[in-house]
Amino acid sequence: MAQVTFISGFGADLFKFASKLIGHRRGGLAMASIFGATGFAACSGSSFATAATVGLVALPEMKKYGYDQRLAVGAVCAGGTVGSLIPPSTMFIVYAILTGTSIGKLFAASLIPALLTIVSYMITIWLLCLRNSRLGPPTDKCSAKERFKAFGNAGKFFFS
Repeated sequence: MAQVTFISGFGADLFKFASKLIGHRRGGLAMASIFGATGFAACSGSSFATAATVGLVALPEMKKYGYDQRLAVGAVCAGGTVGSLIPPSTMFIVYAILTGTSIGKLFAASLIPALLTIVSYMITIWLLCLRNSRLGPPTDKCSAKERFKAFGNAGKFFFS
């Protein structure tokens, strides 16, 4: 599944949508990489595939806008860890098979920790950029039309 979502460009589309949505804020592209990683992880279930795919798209974009390299790489790596928490986590499936635990119950139990982790990452990025605005400069603000188009591109994966 990770390979299919990578080849289809879904990870890139998710990042582009998130960057159009929140990129105009300080640290917005770093937060967009967390958002993109979350969406990609929900499709792939792999932390490694998530970090690699989002990194290929997000790192050059953050470099282009002058983001601090440590913040950019840290955001991509942190976003990759979400892949092990968001269903269909490969790690949870292997654990459930080995222990005889219900996969559905594991997935249900992972939702709140995953959401807390995602929110924590975004708040941390926001606070860091609030403290030092040079870490993650804002991008240009997009129109509602551009945001809607980016949403359509990201949504085509689900509706095709």
